[in-house]
Amino acid sequence: MAVTLRPTIPVQQNSGGPTQRVKVEGITRPMFTLAWHPNRGWELVDGKFVPLLSEFPHQPGVNNVKKNGDALYALSRQQQKGWVIVPATSATPDDTPDQGPGYVRAWPGDRGTHHEHAWVSYVGSHGRWTRQIDAKGYAAWRYSLVERGLLPAIDAAGVQTMREKLQKQRDRFAGRADVNPYAASALKAIDEQIAAFEKAAAAALKPATSRRRSST
Repeated sequence: MAVTLRPTIPVQQNSGGPTQRVKVEGITRPMFTLAWHPNRGWELVDGKFVPLLSEFPHQPGVNNVKKNGDALYALSRQQQKGWVIVPATSATPDDTPDQGPGYVRAWPGDRGTHHEHAWVSYVGSHGRWTRQIDAKGYAAWRYSLVERGLLPAIDAAGVQTMREKLQKQRDRFAGRADVNPYAASALKAIDEQIAAFEKAAAAALKPATSRRRSST
């Protein structure tokens, strides 16, 4: 019977392992900090523009992280490059699936502690686990960072960048849609994406006074 395994080792501790262990495939992830950059931009999720975040790994001795794993200086360097650091405290127990504080969870693995964000879980049994993401919950939390003013809302430049990317995707299939069924299907899907995007963009760029007026 499949079960959902939750992390049981707090990030602050290295002892007290659980009875079940996750066998992580690939490289074990070190501790990390989430960050956002204007070049990363946003993605459209359920009609809202949600910031795309990156994980800055606290890999000892790499990218200005000290050998003991201290990433304070490294993160300051990232800020100088335009990255906005998302503090761990920005995720409260009300935000996370396990109702724990912070957005980092530590998992025990065969090759050491493995770190994930709080919206990741492993489902399976008998030592065979599948990594799953609560995409809806993760997106809702990321959007809340905009609502709380921790990250910027999308602006006209961000909208135009996304619009150009969508148009390029459309151009890939438009010339072949009349003779290629796959291209025709892809073109239809992209046109639907563009329609949803333009609707969301109009709402996102509408002046705040107009949004308040239309909601009353």
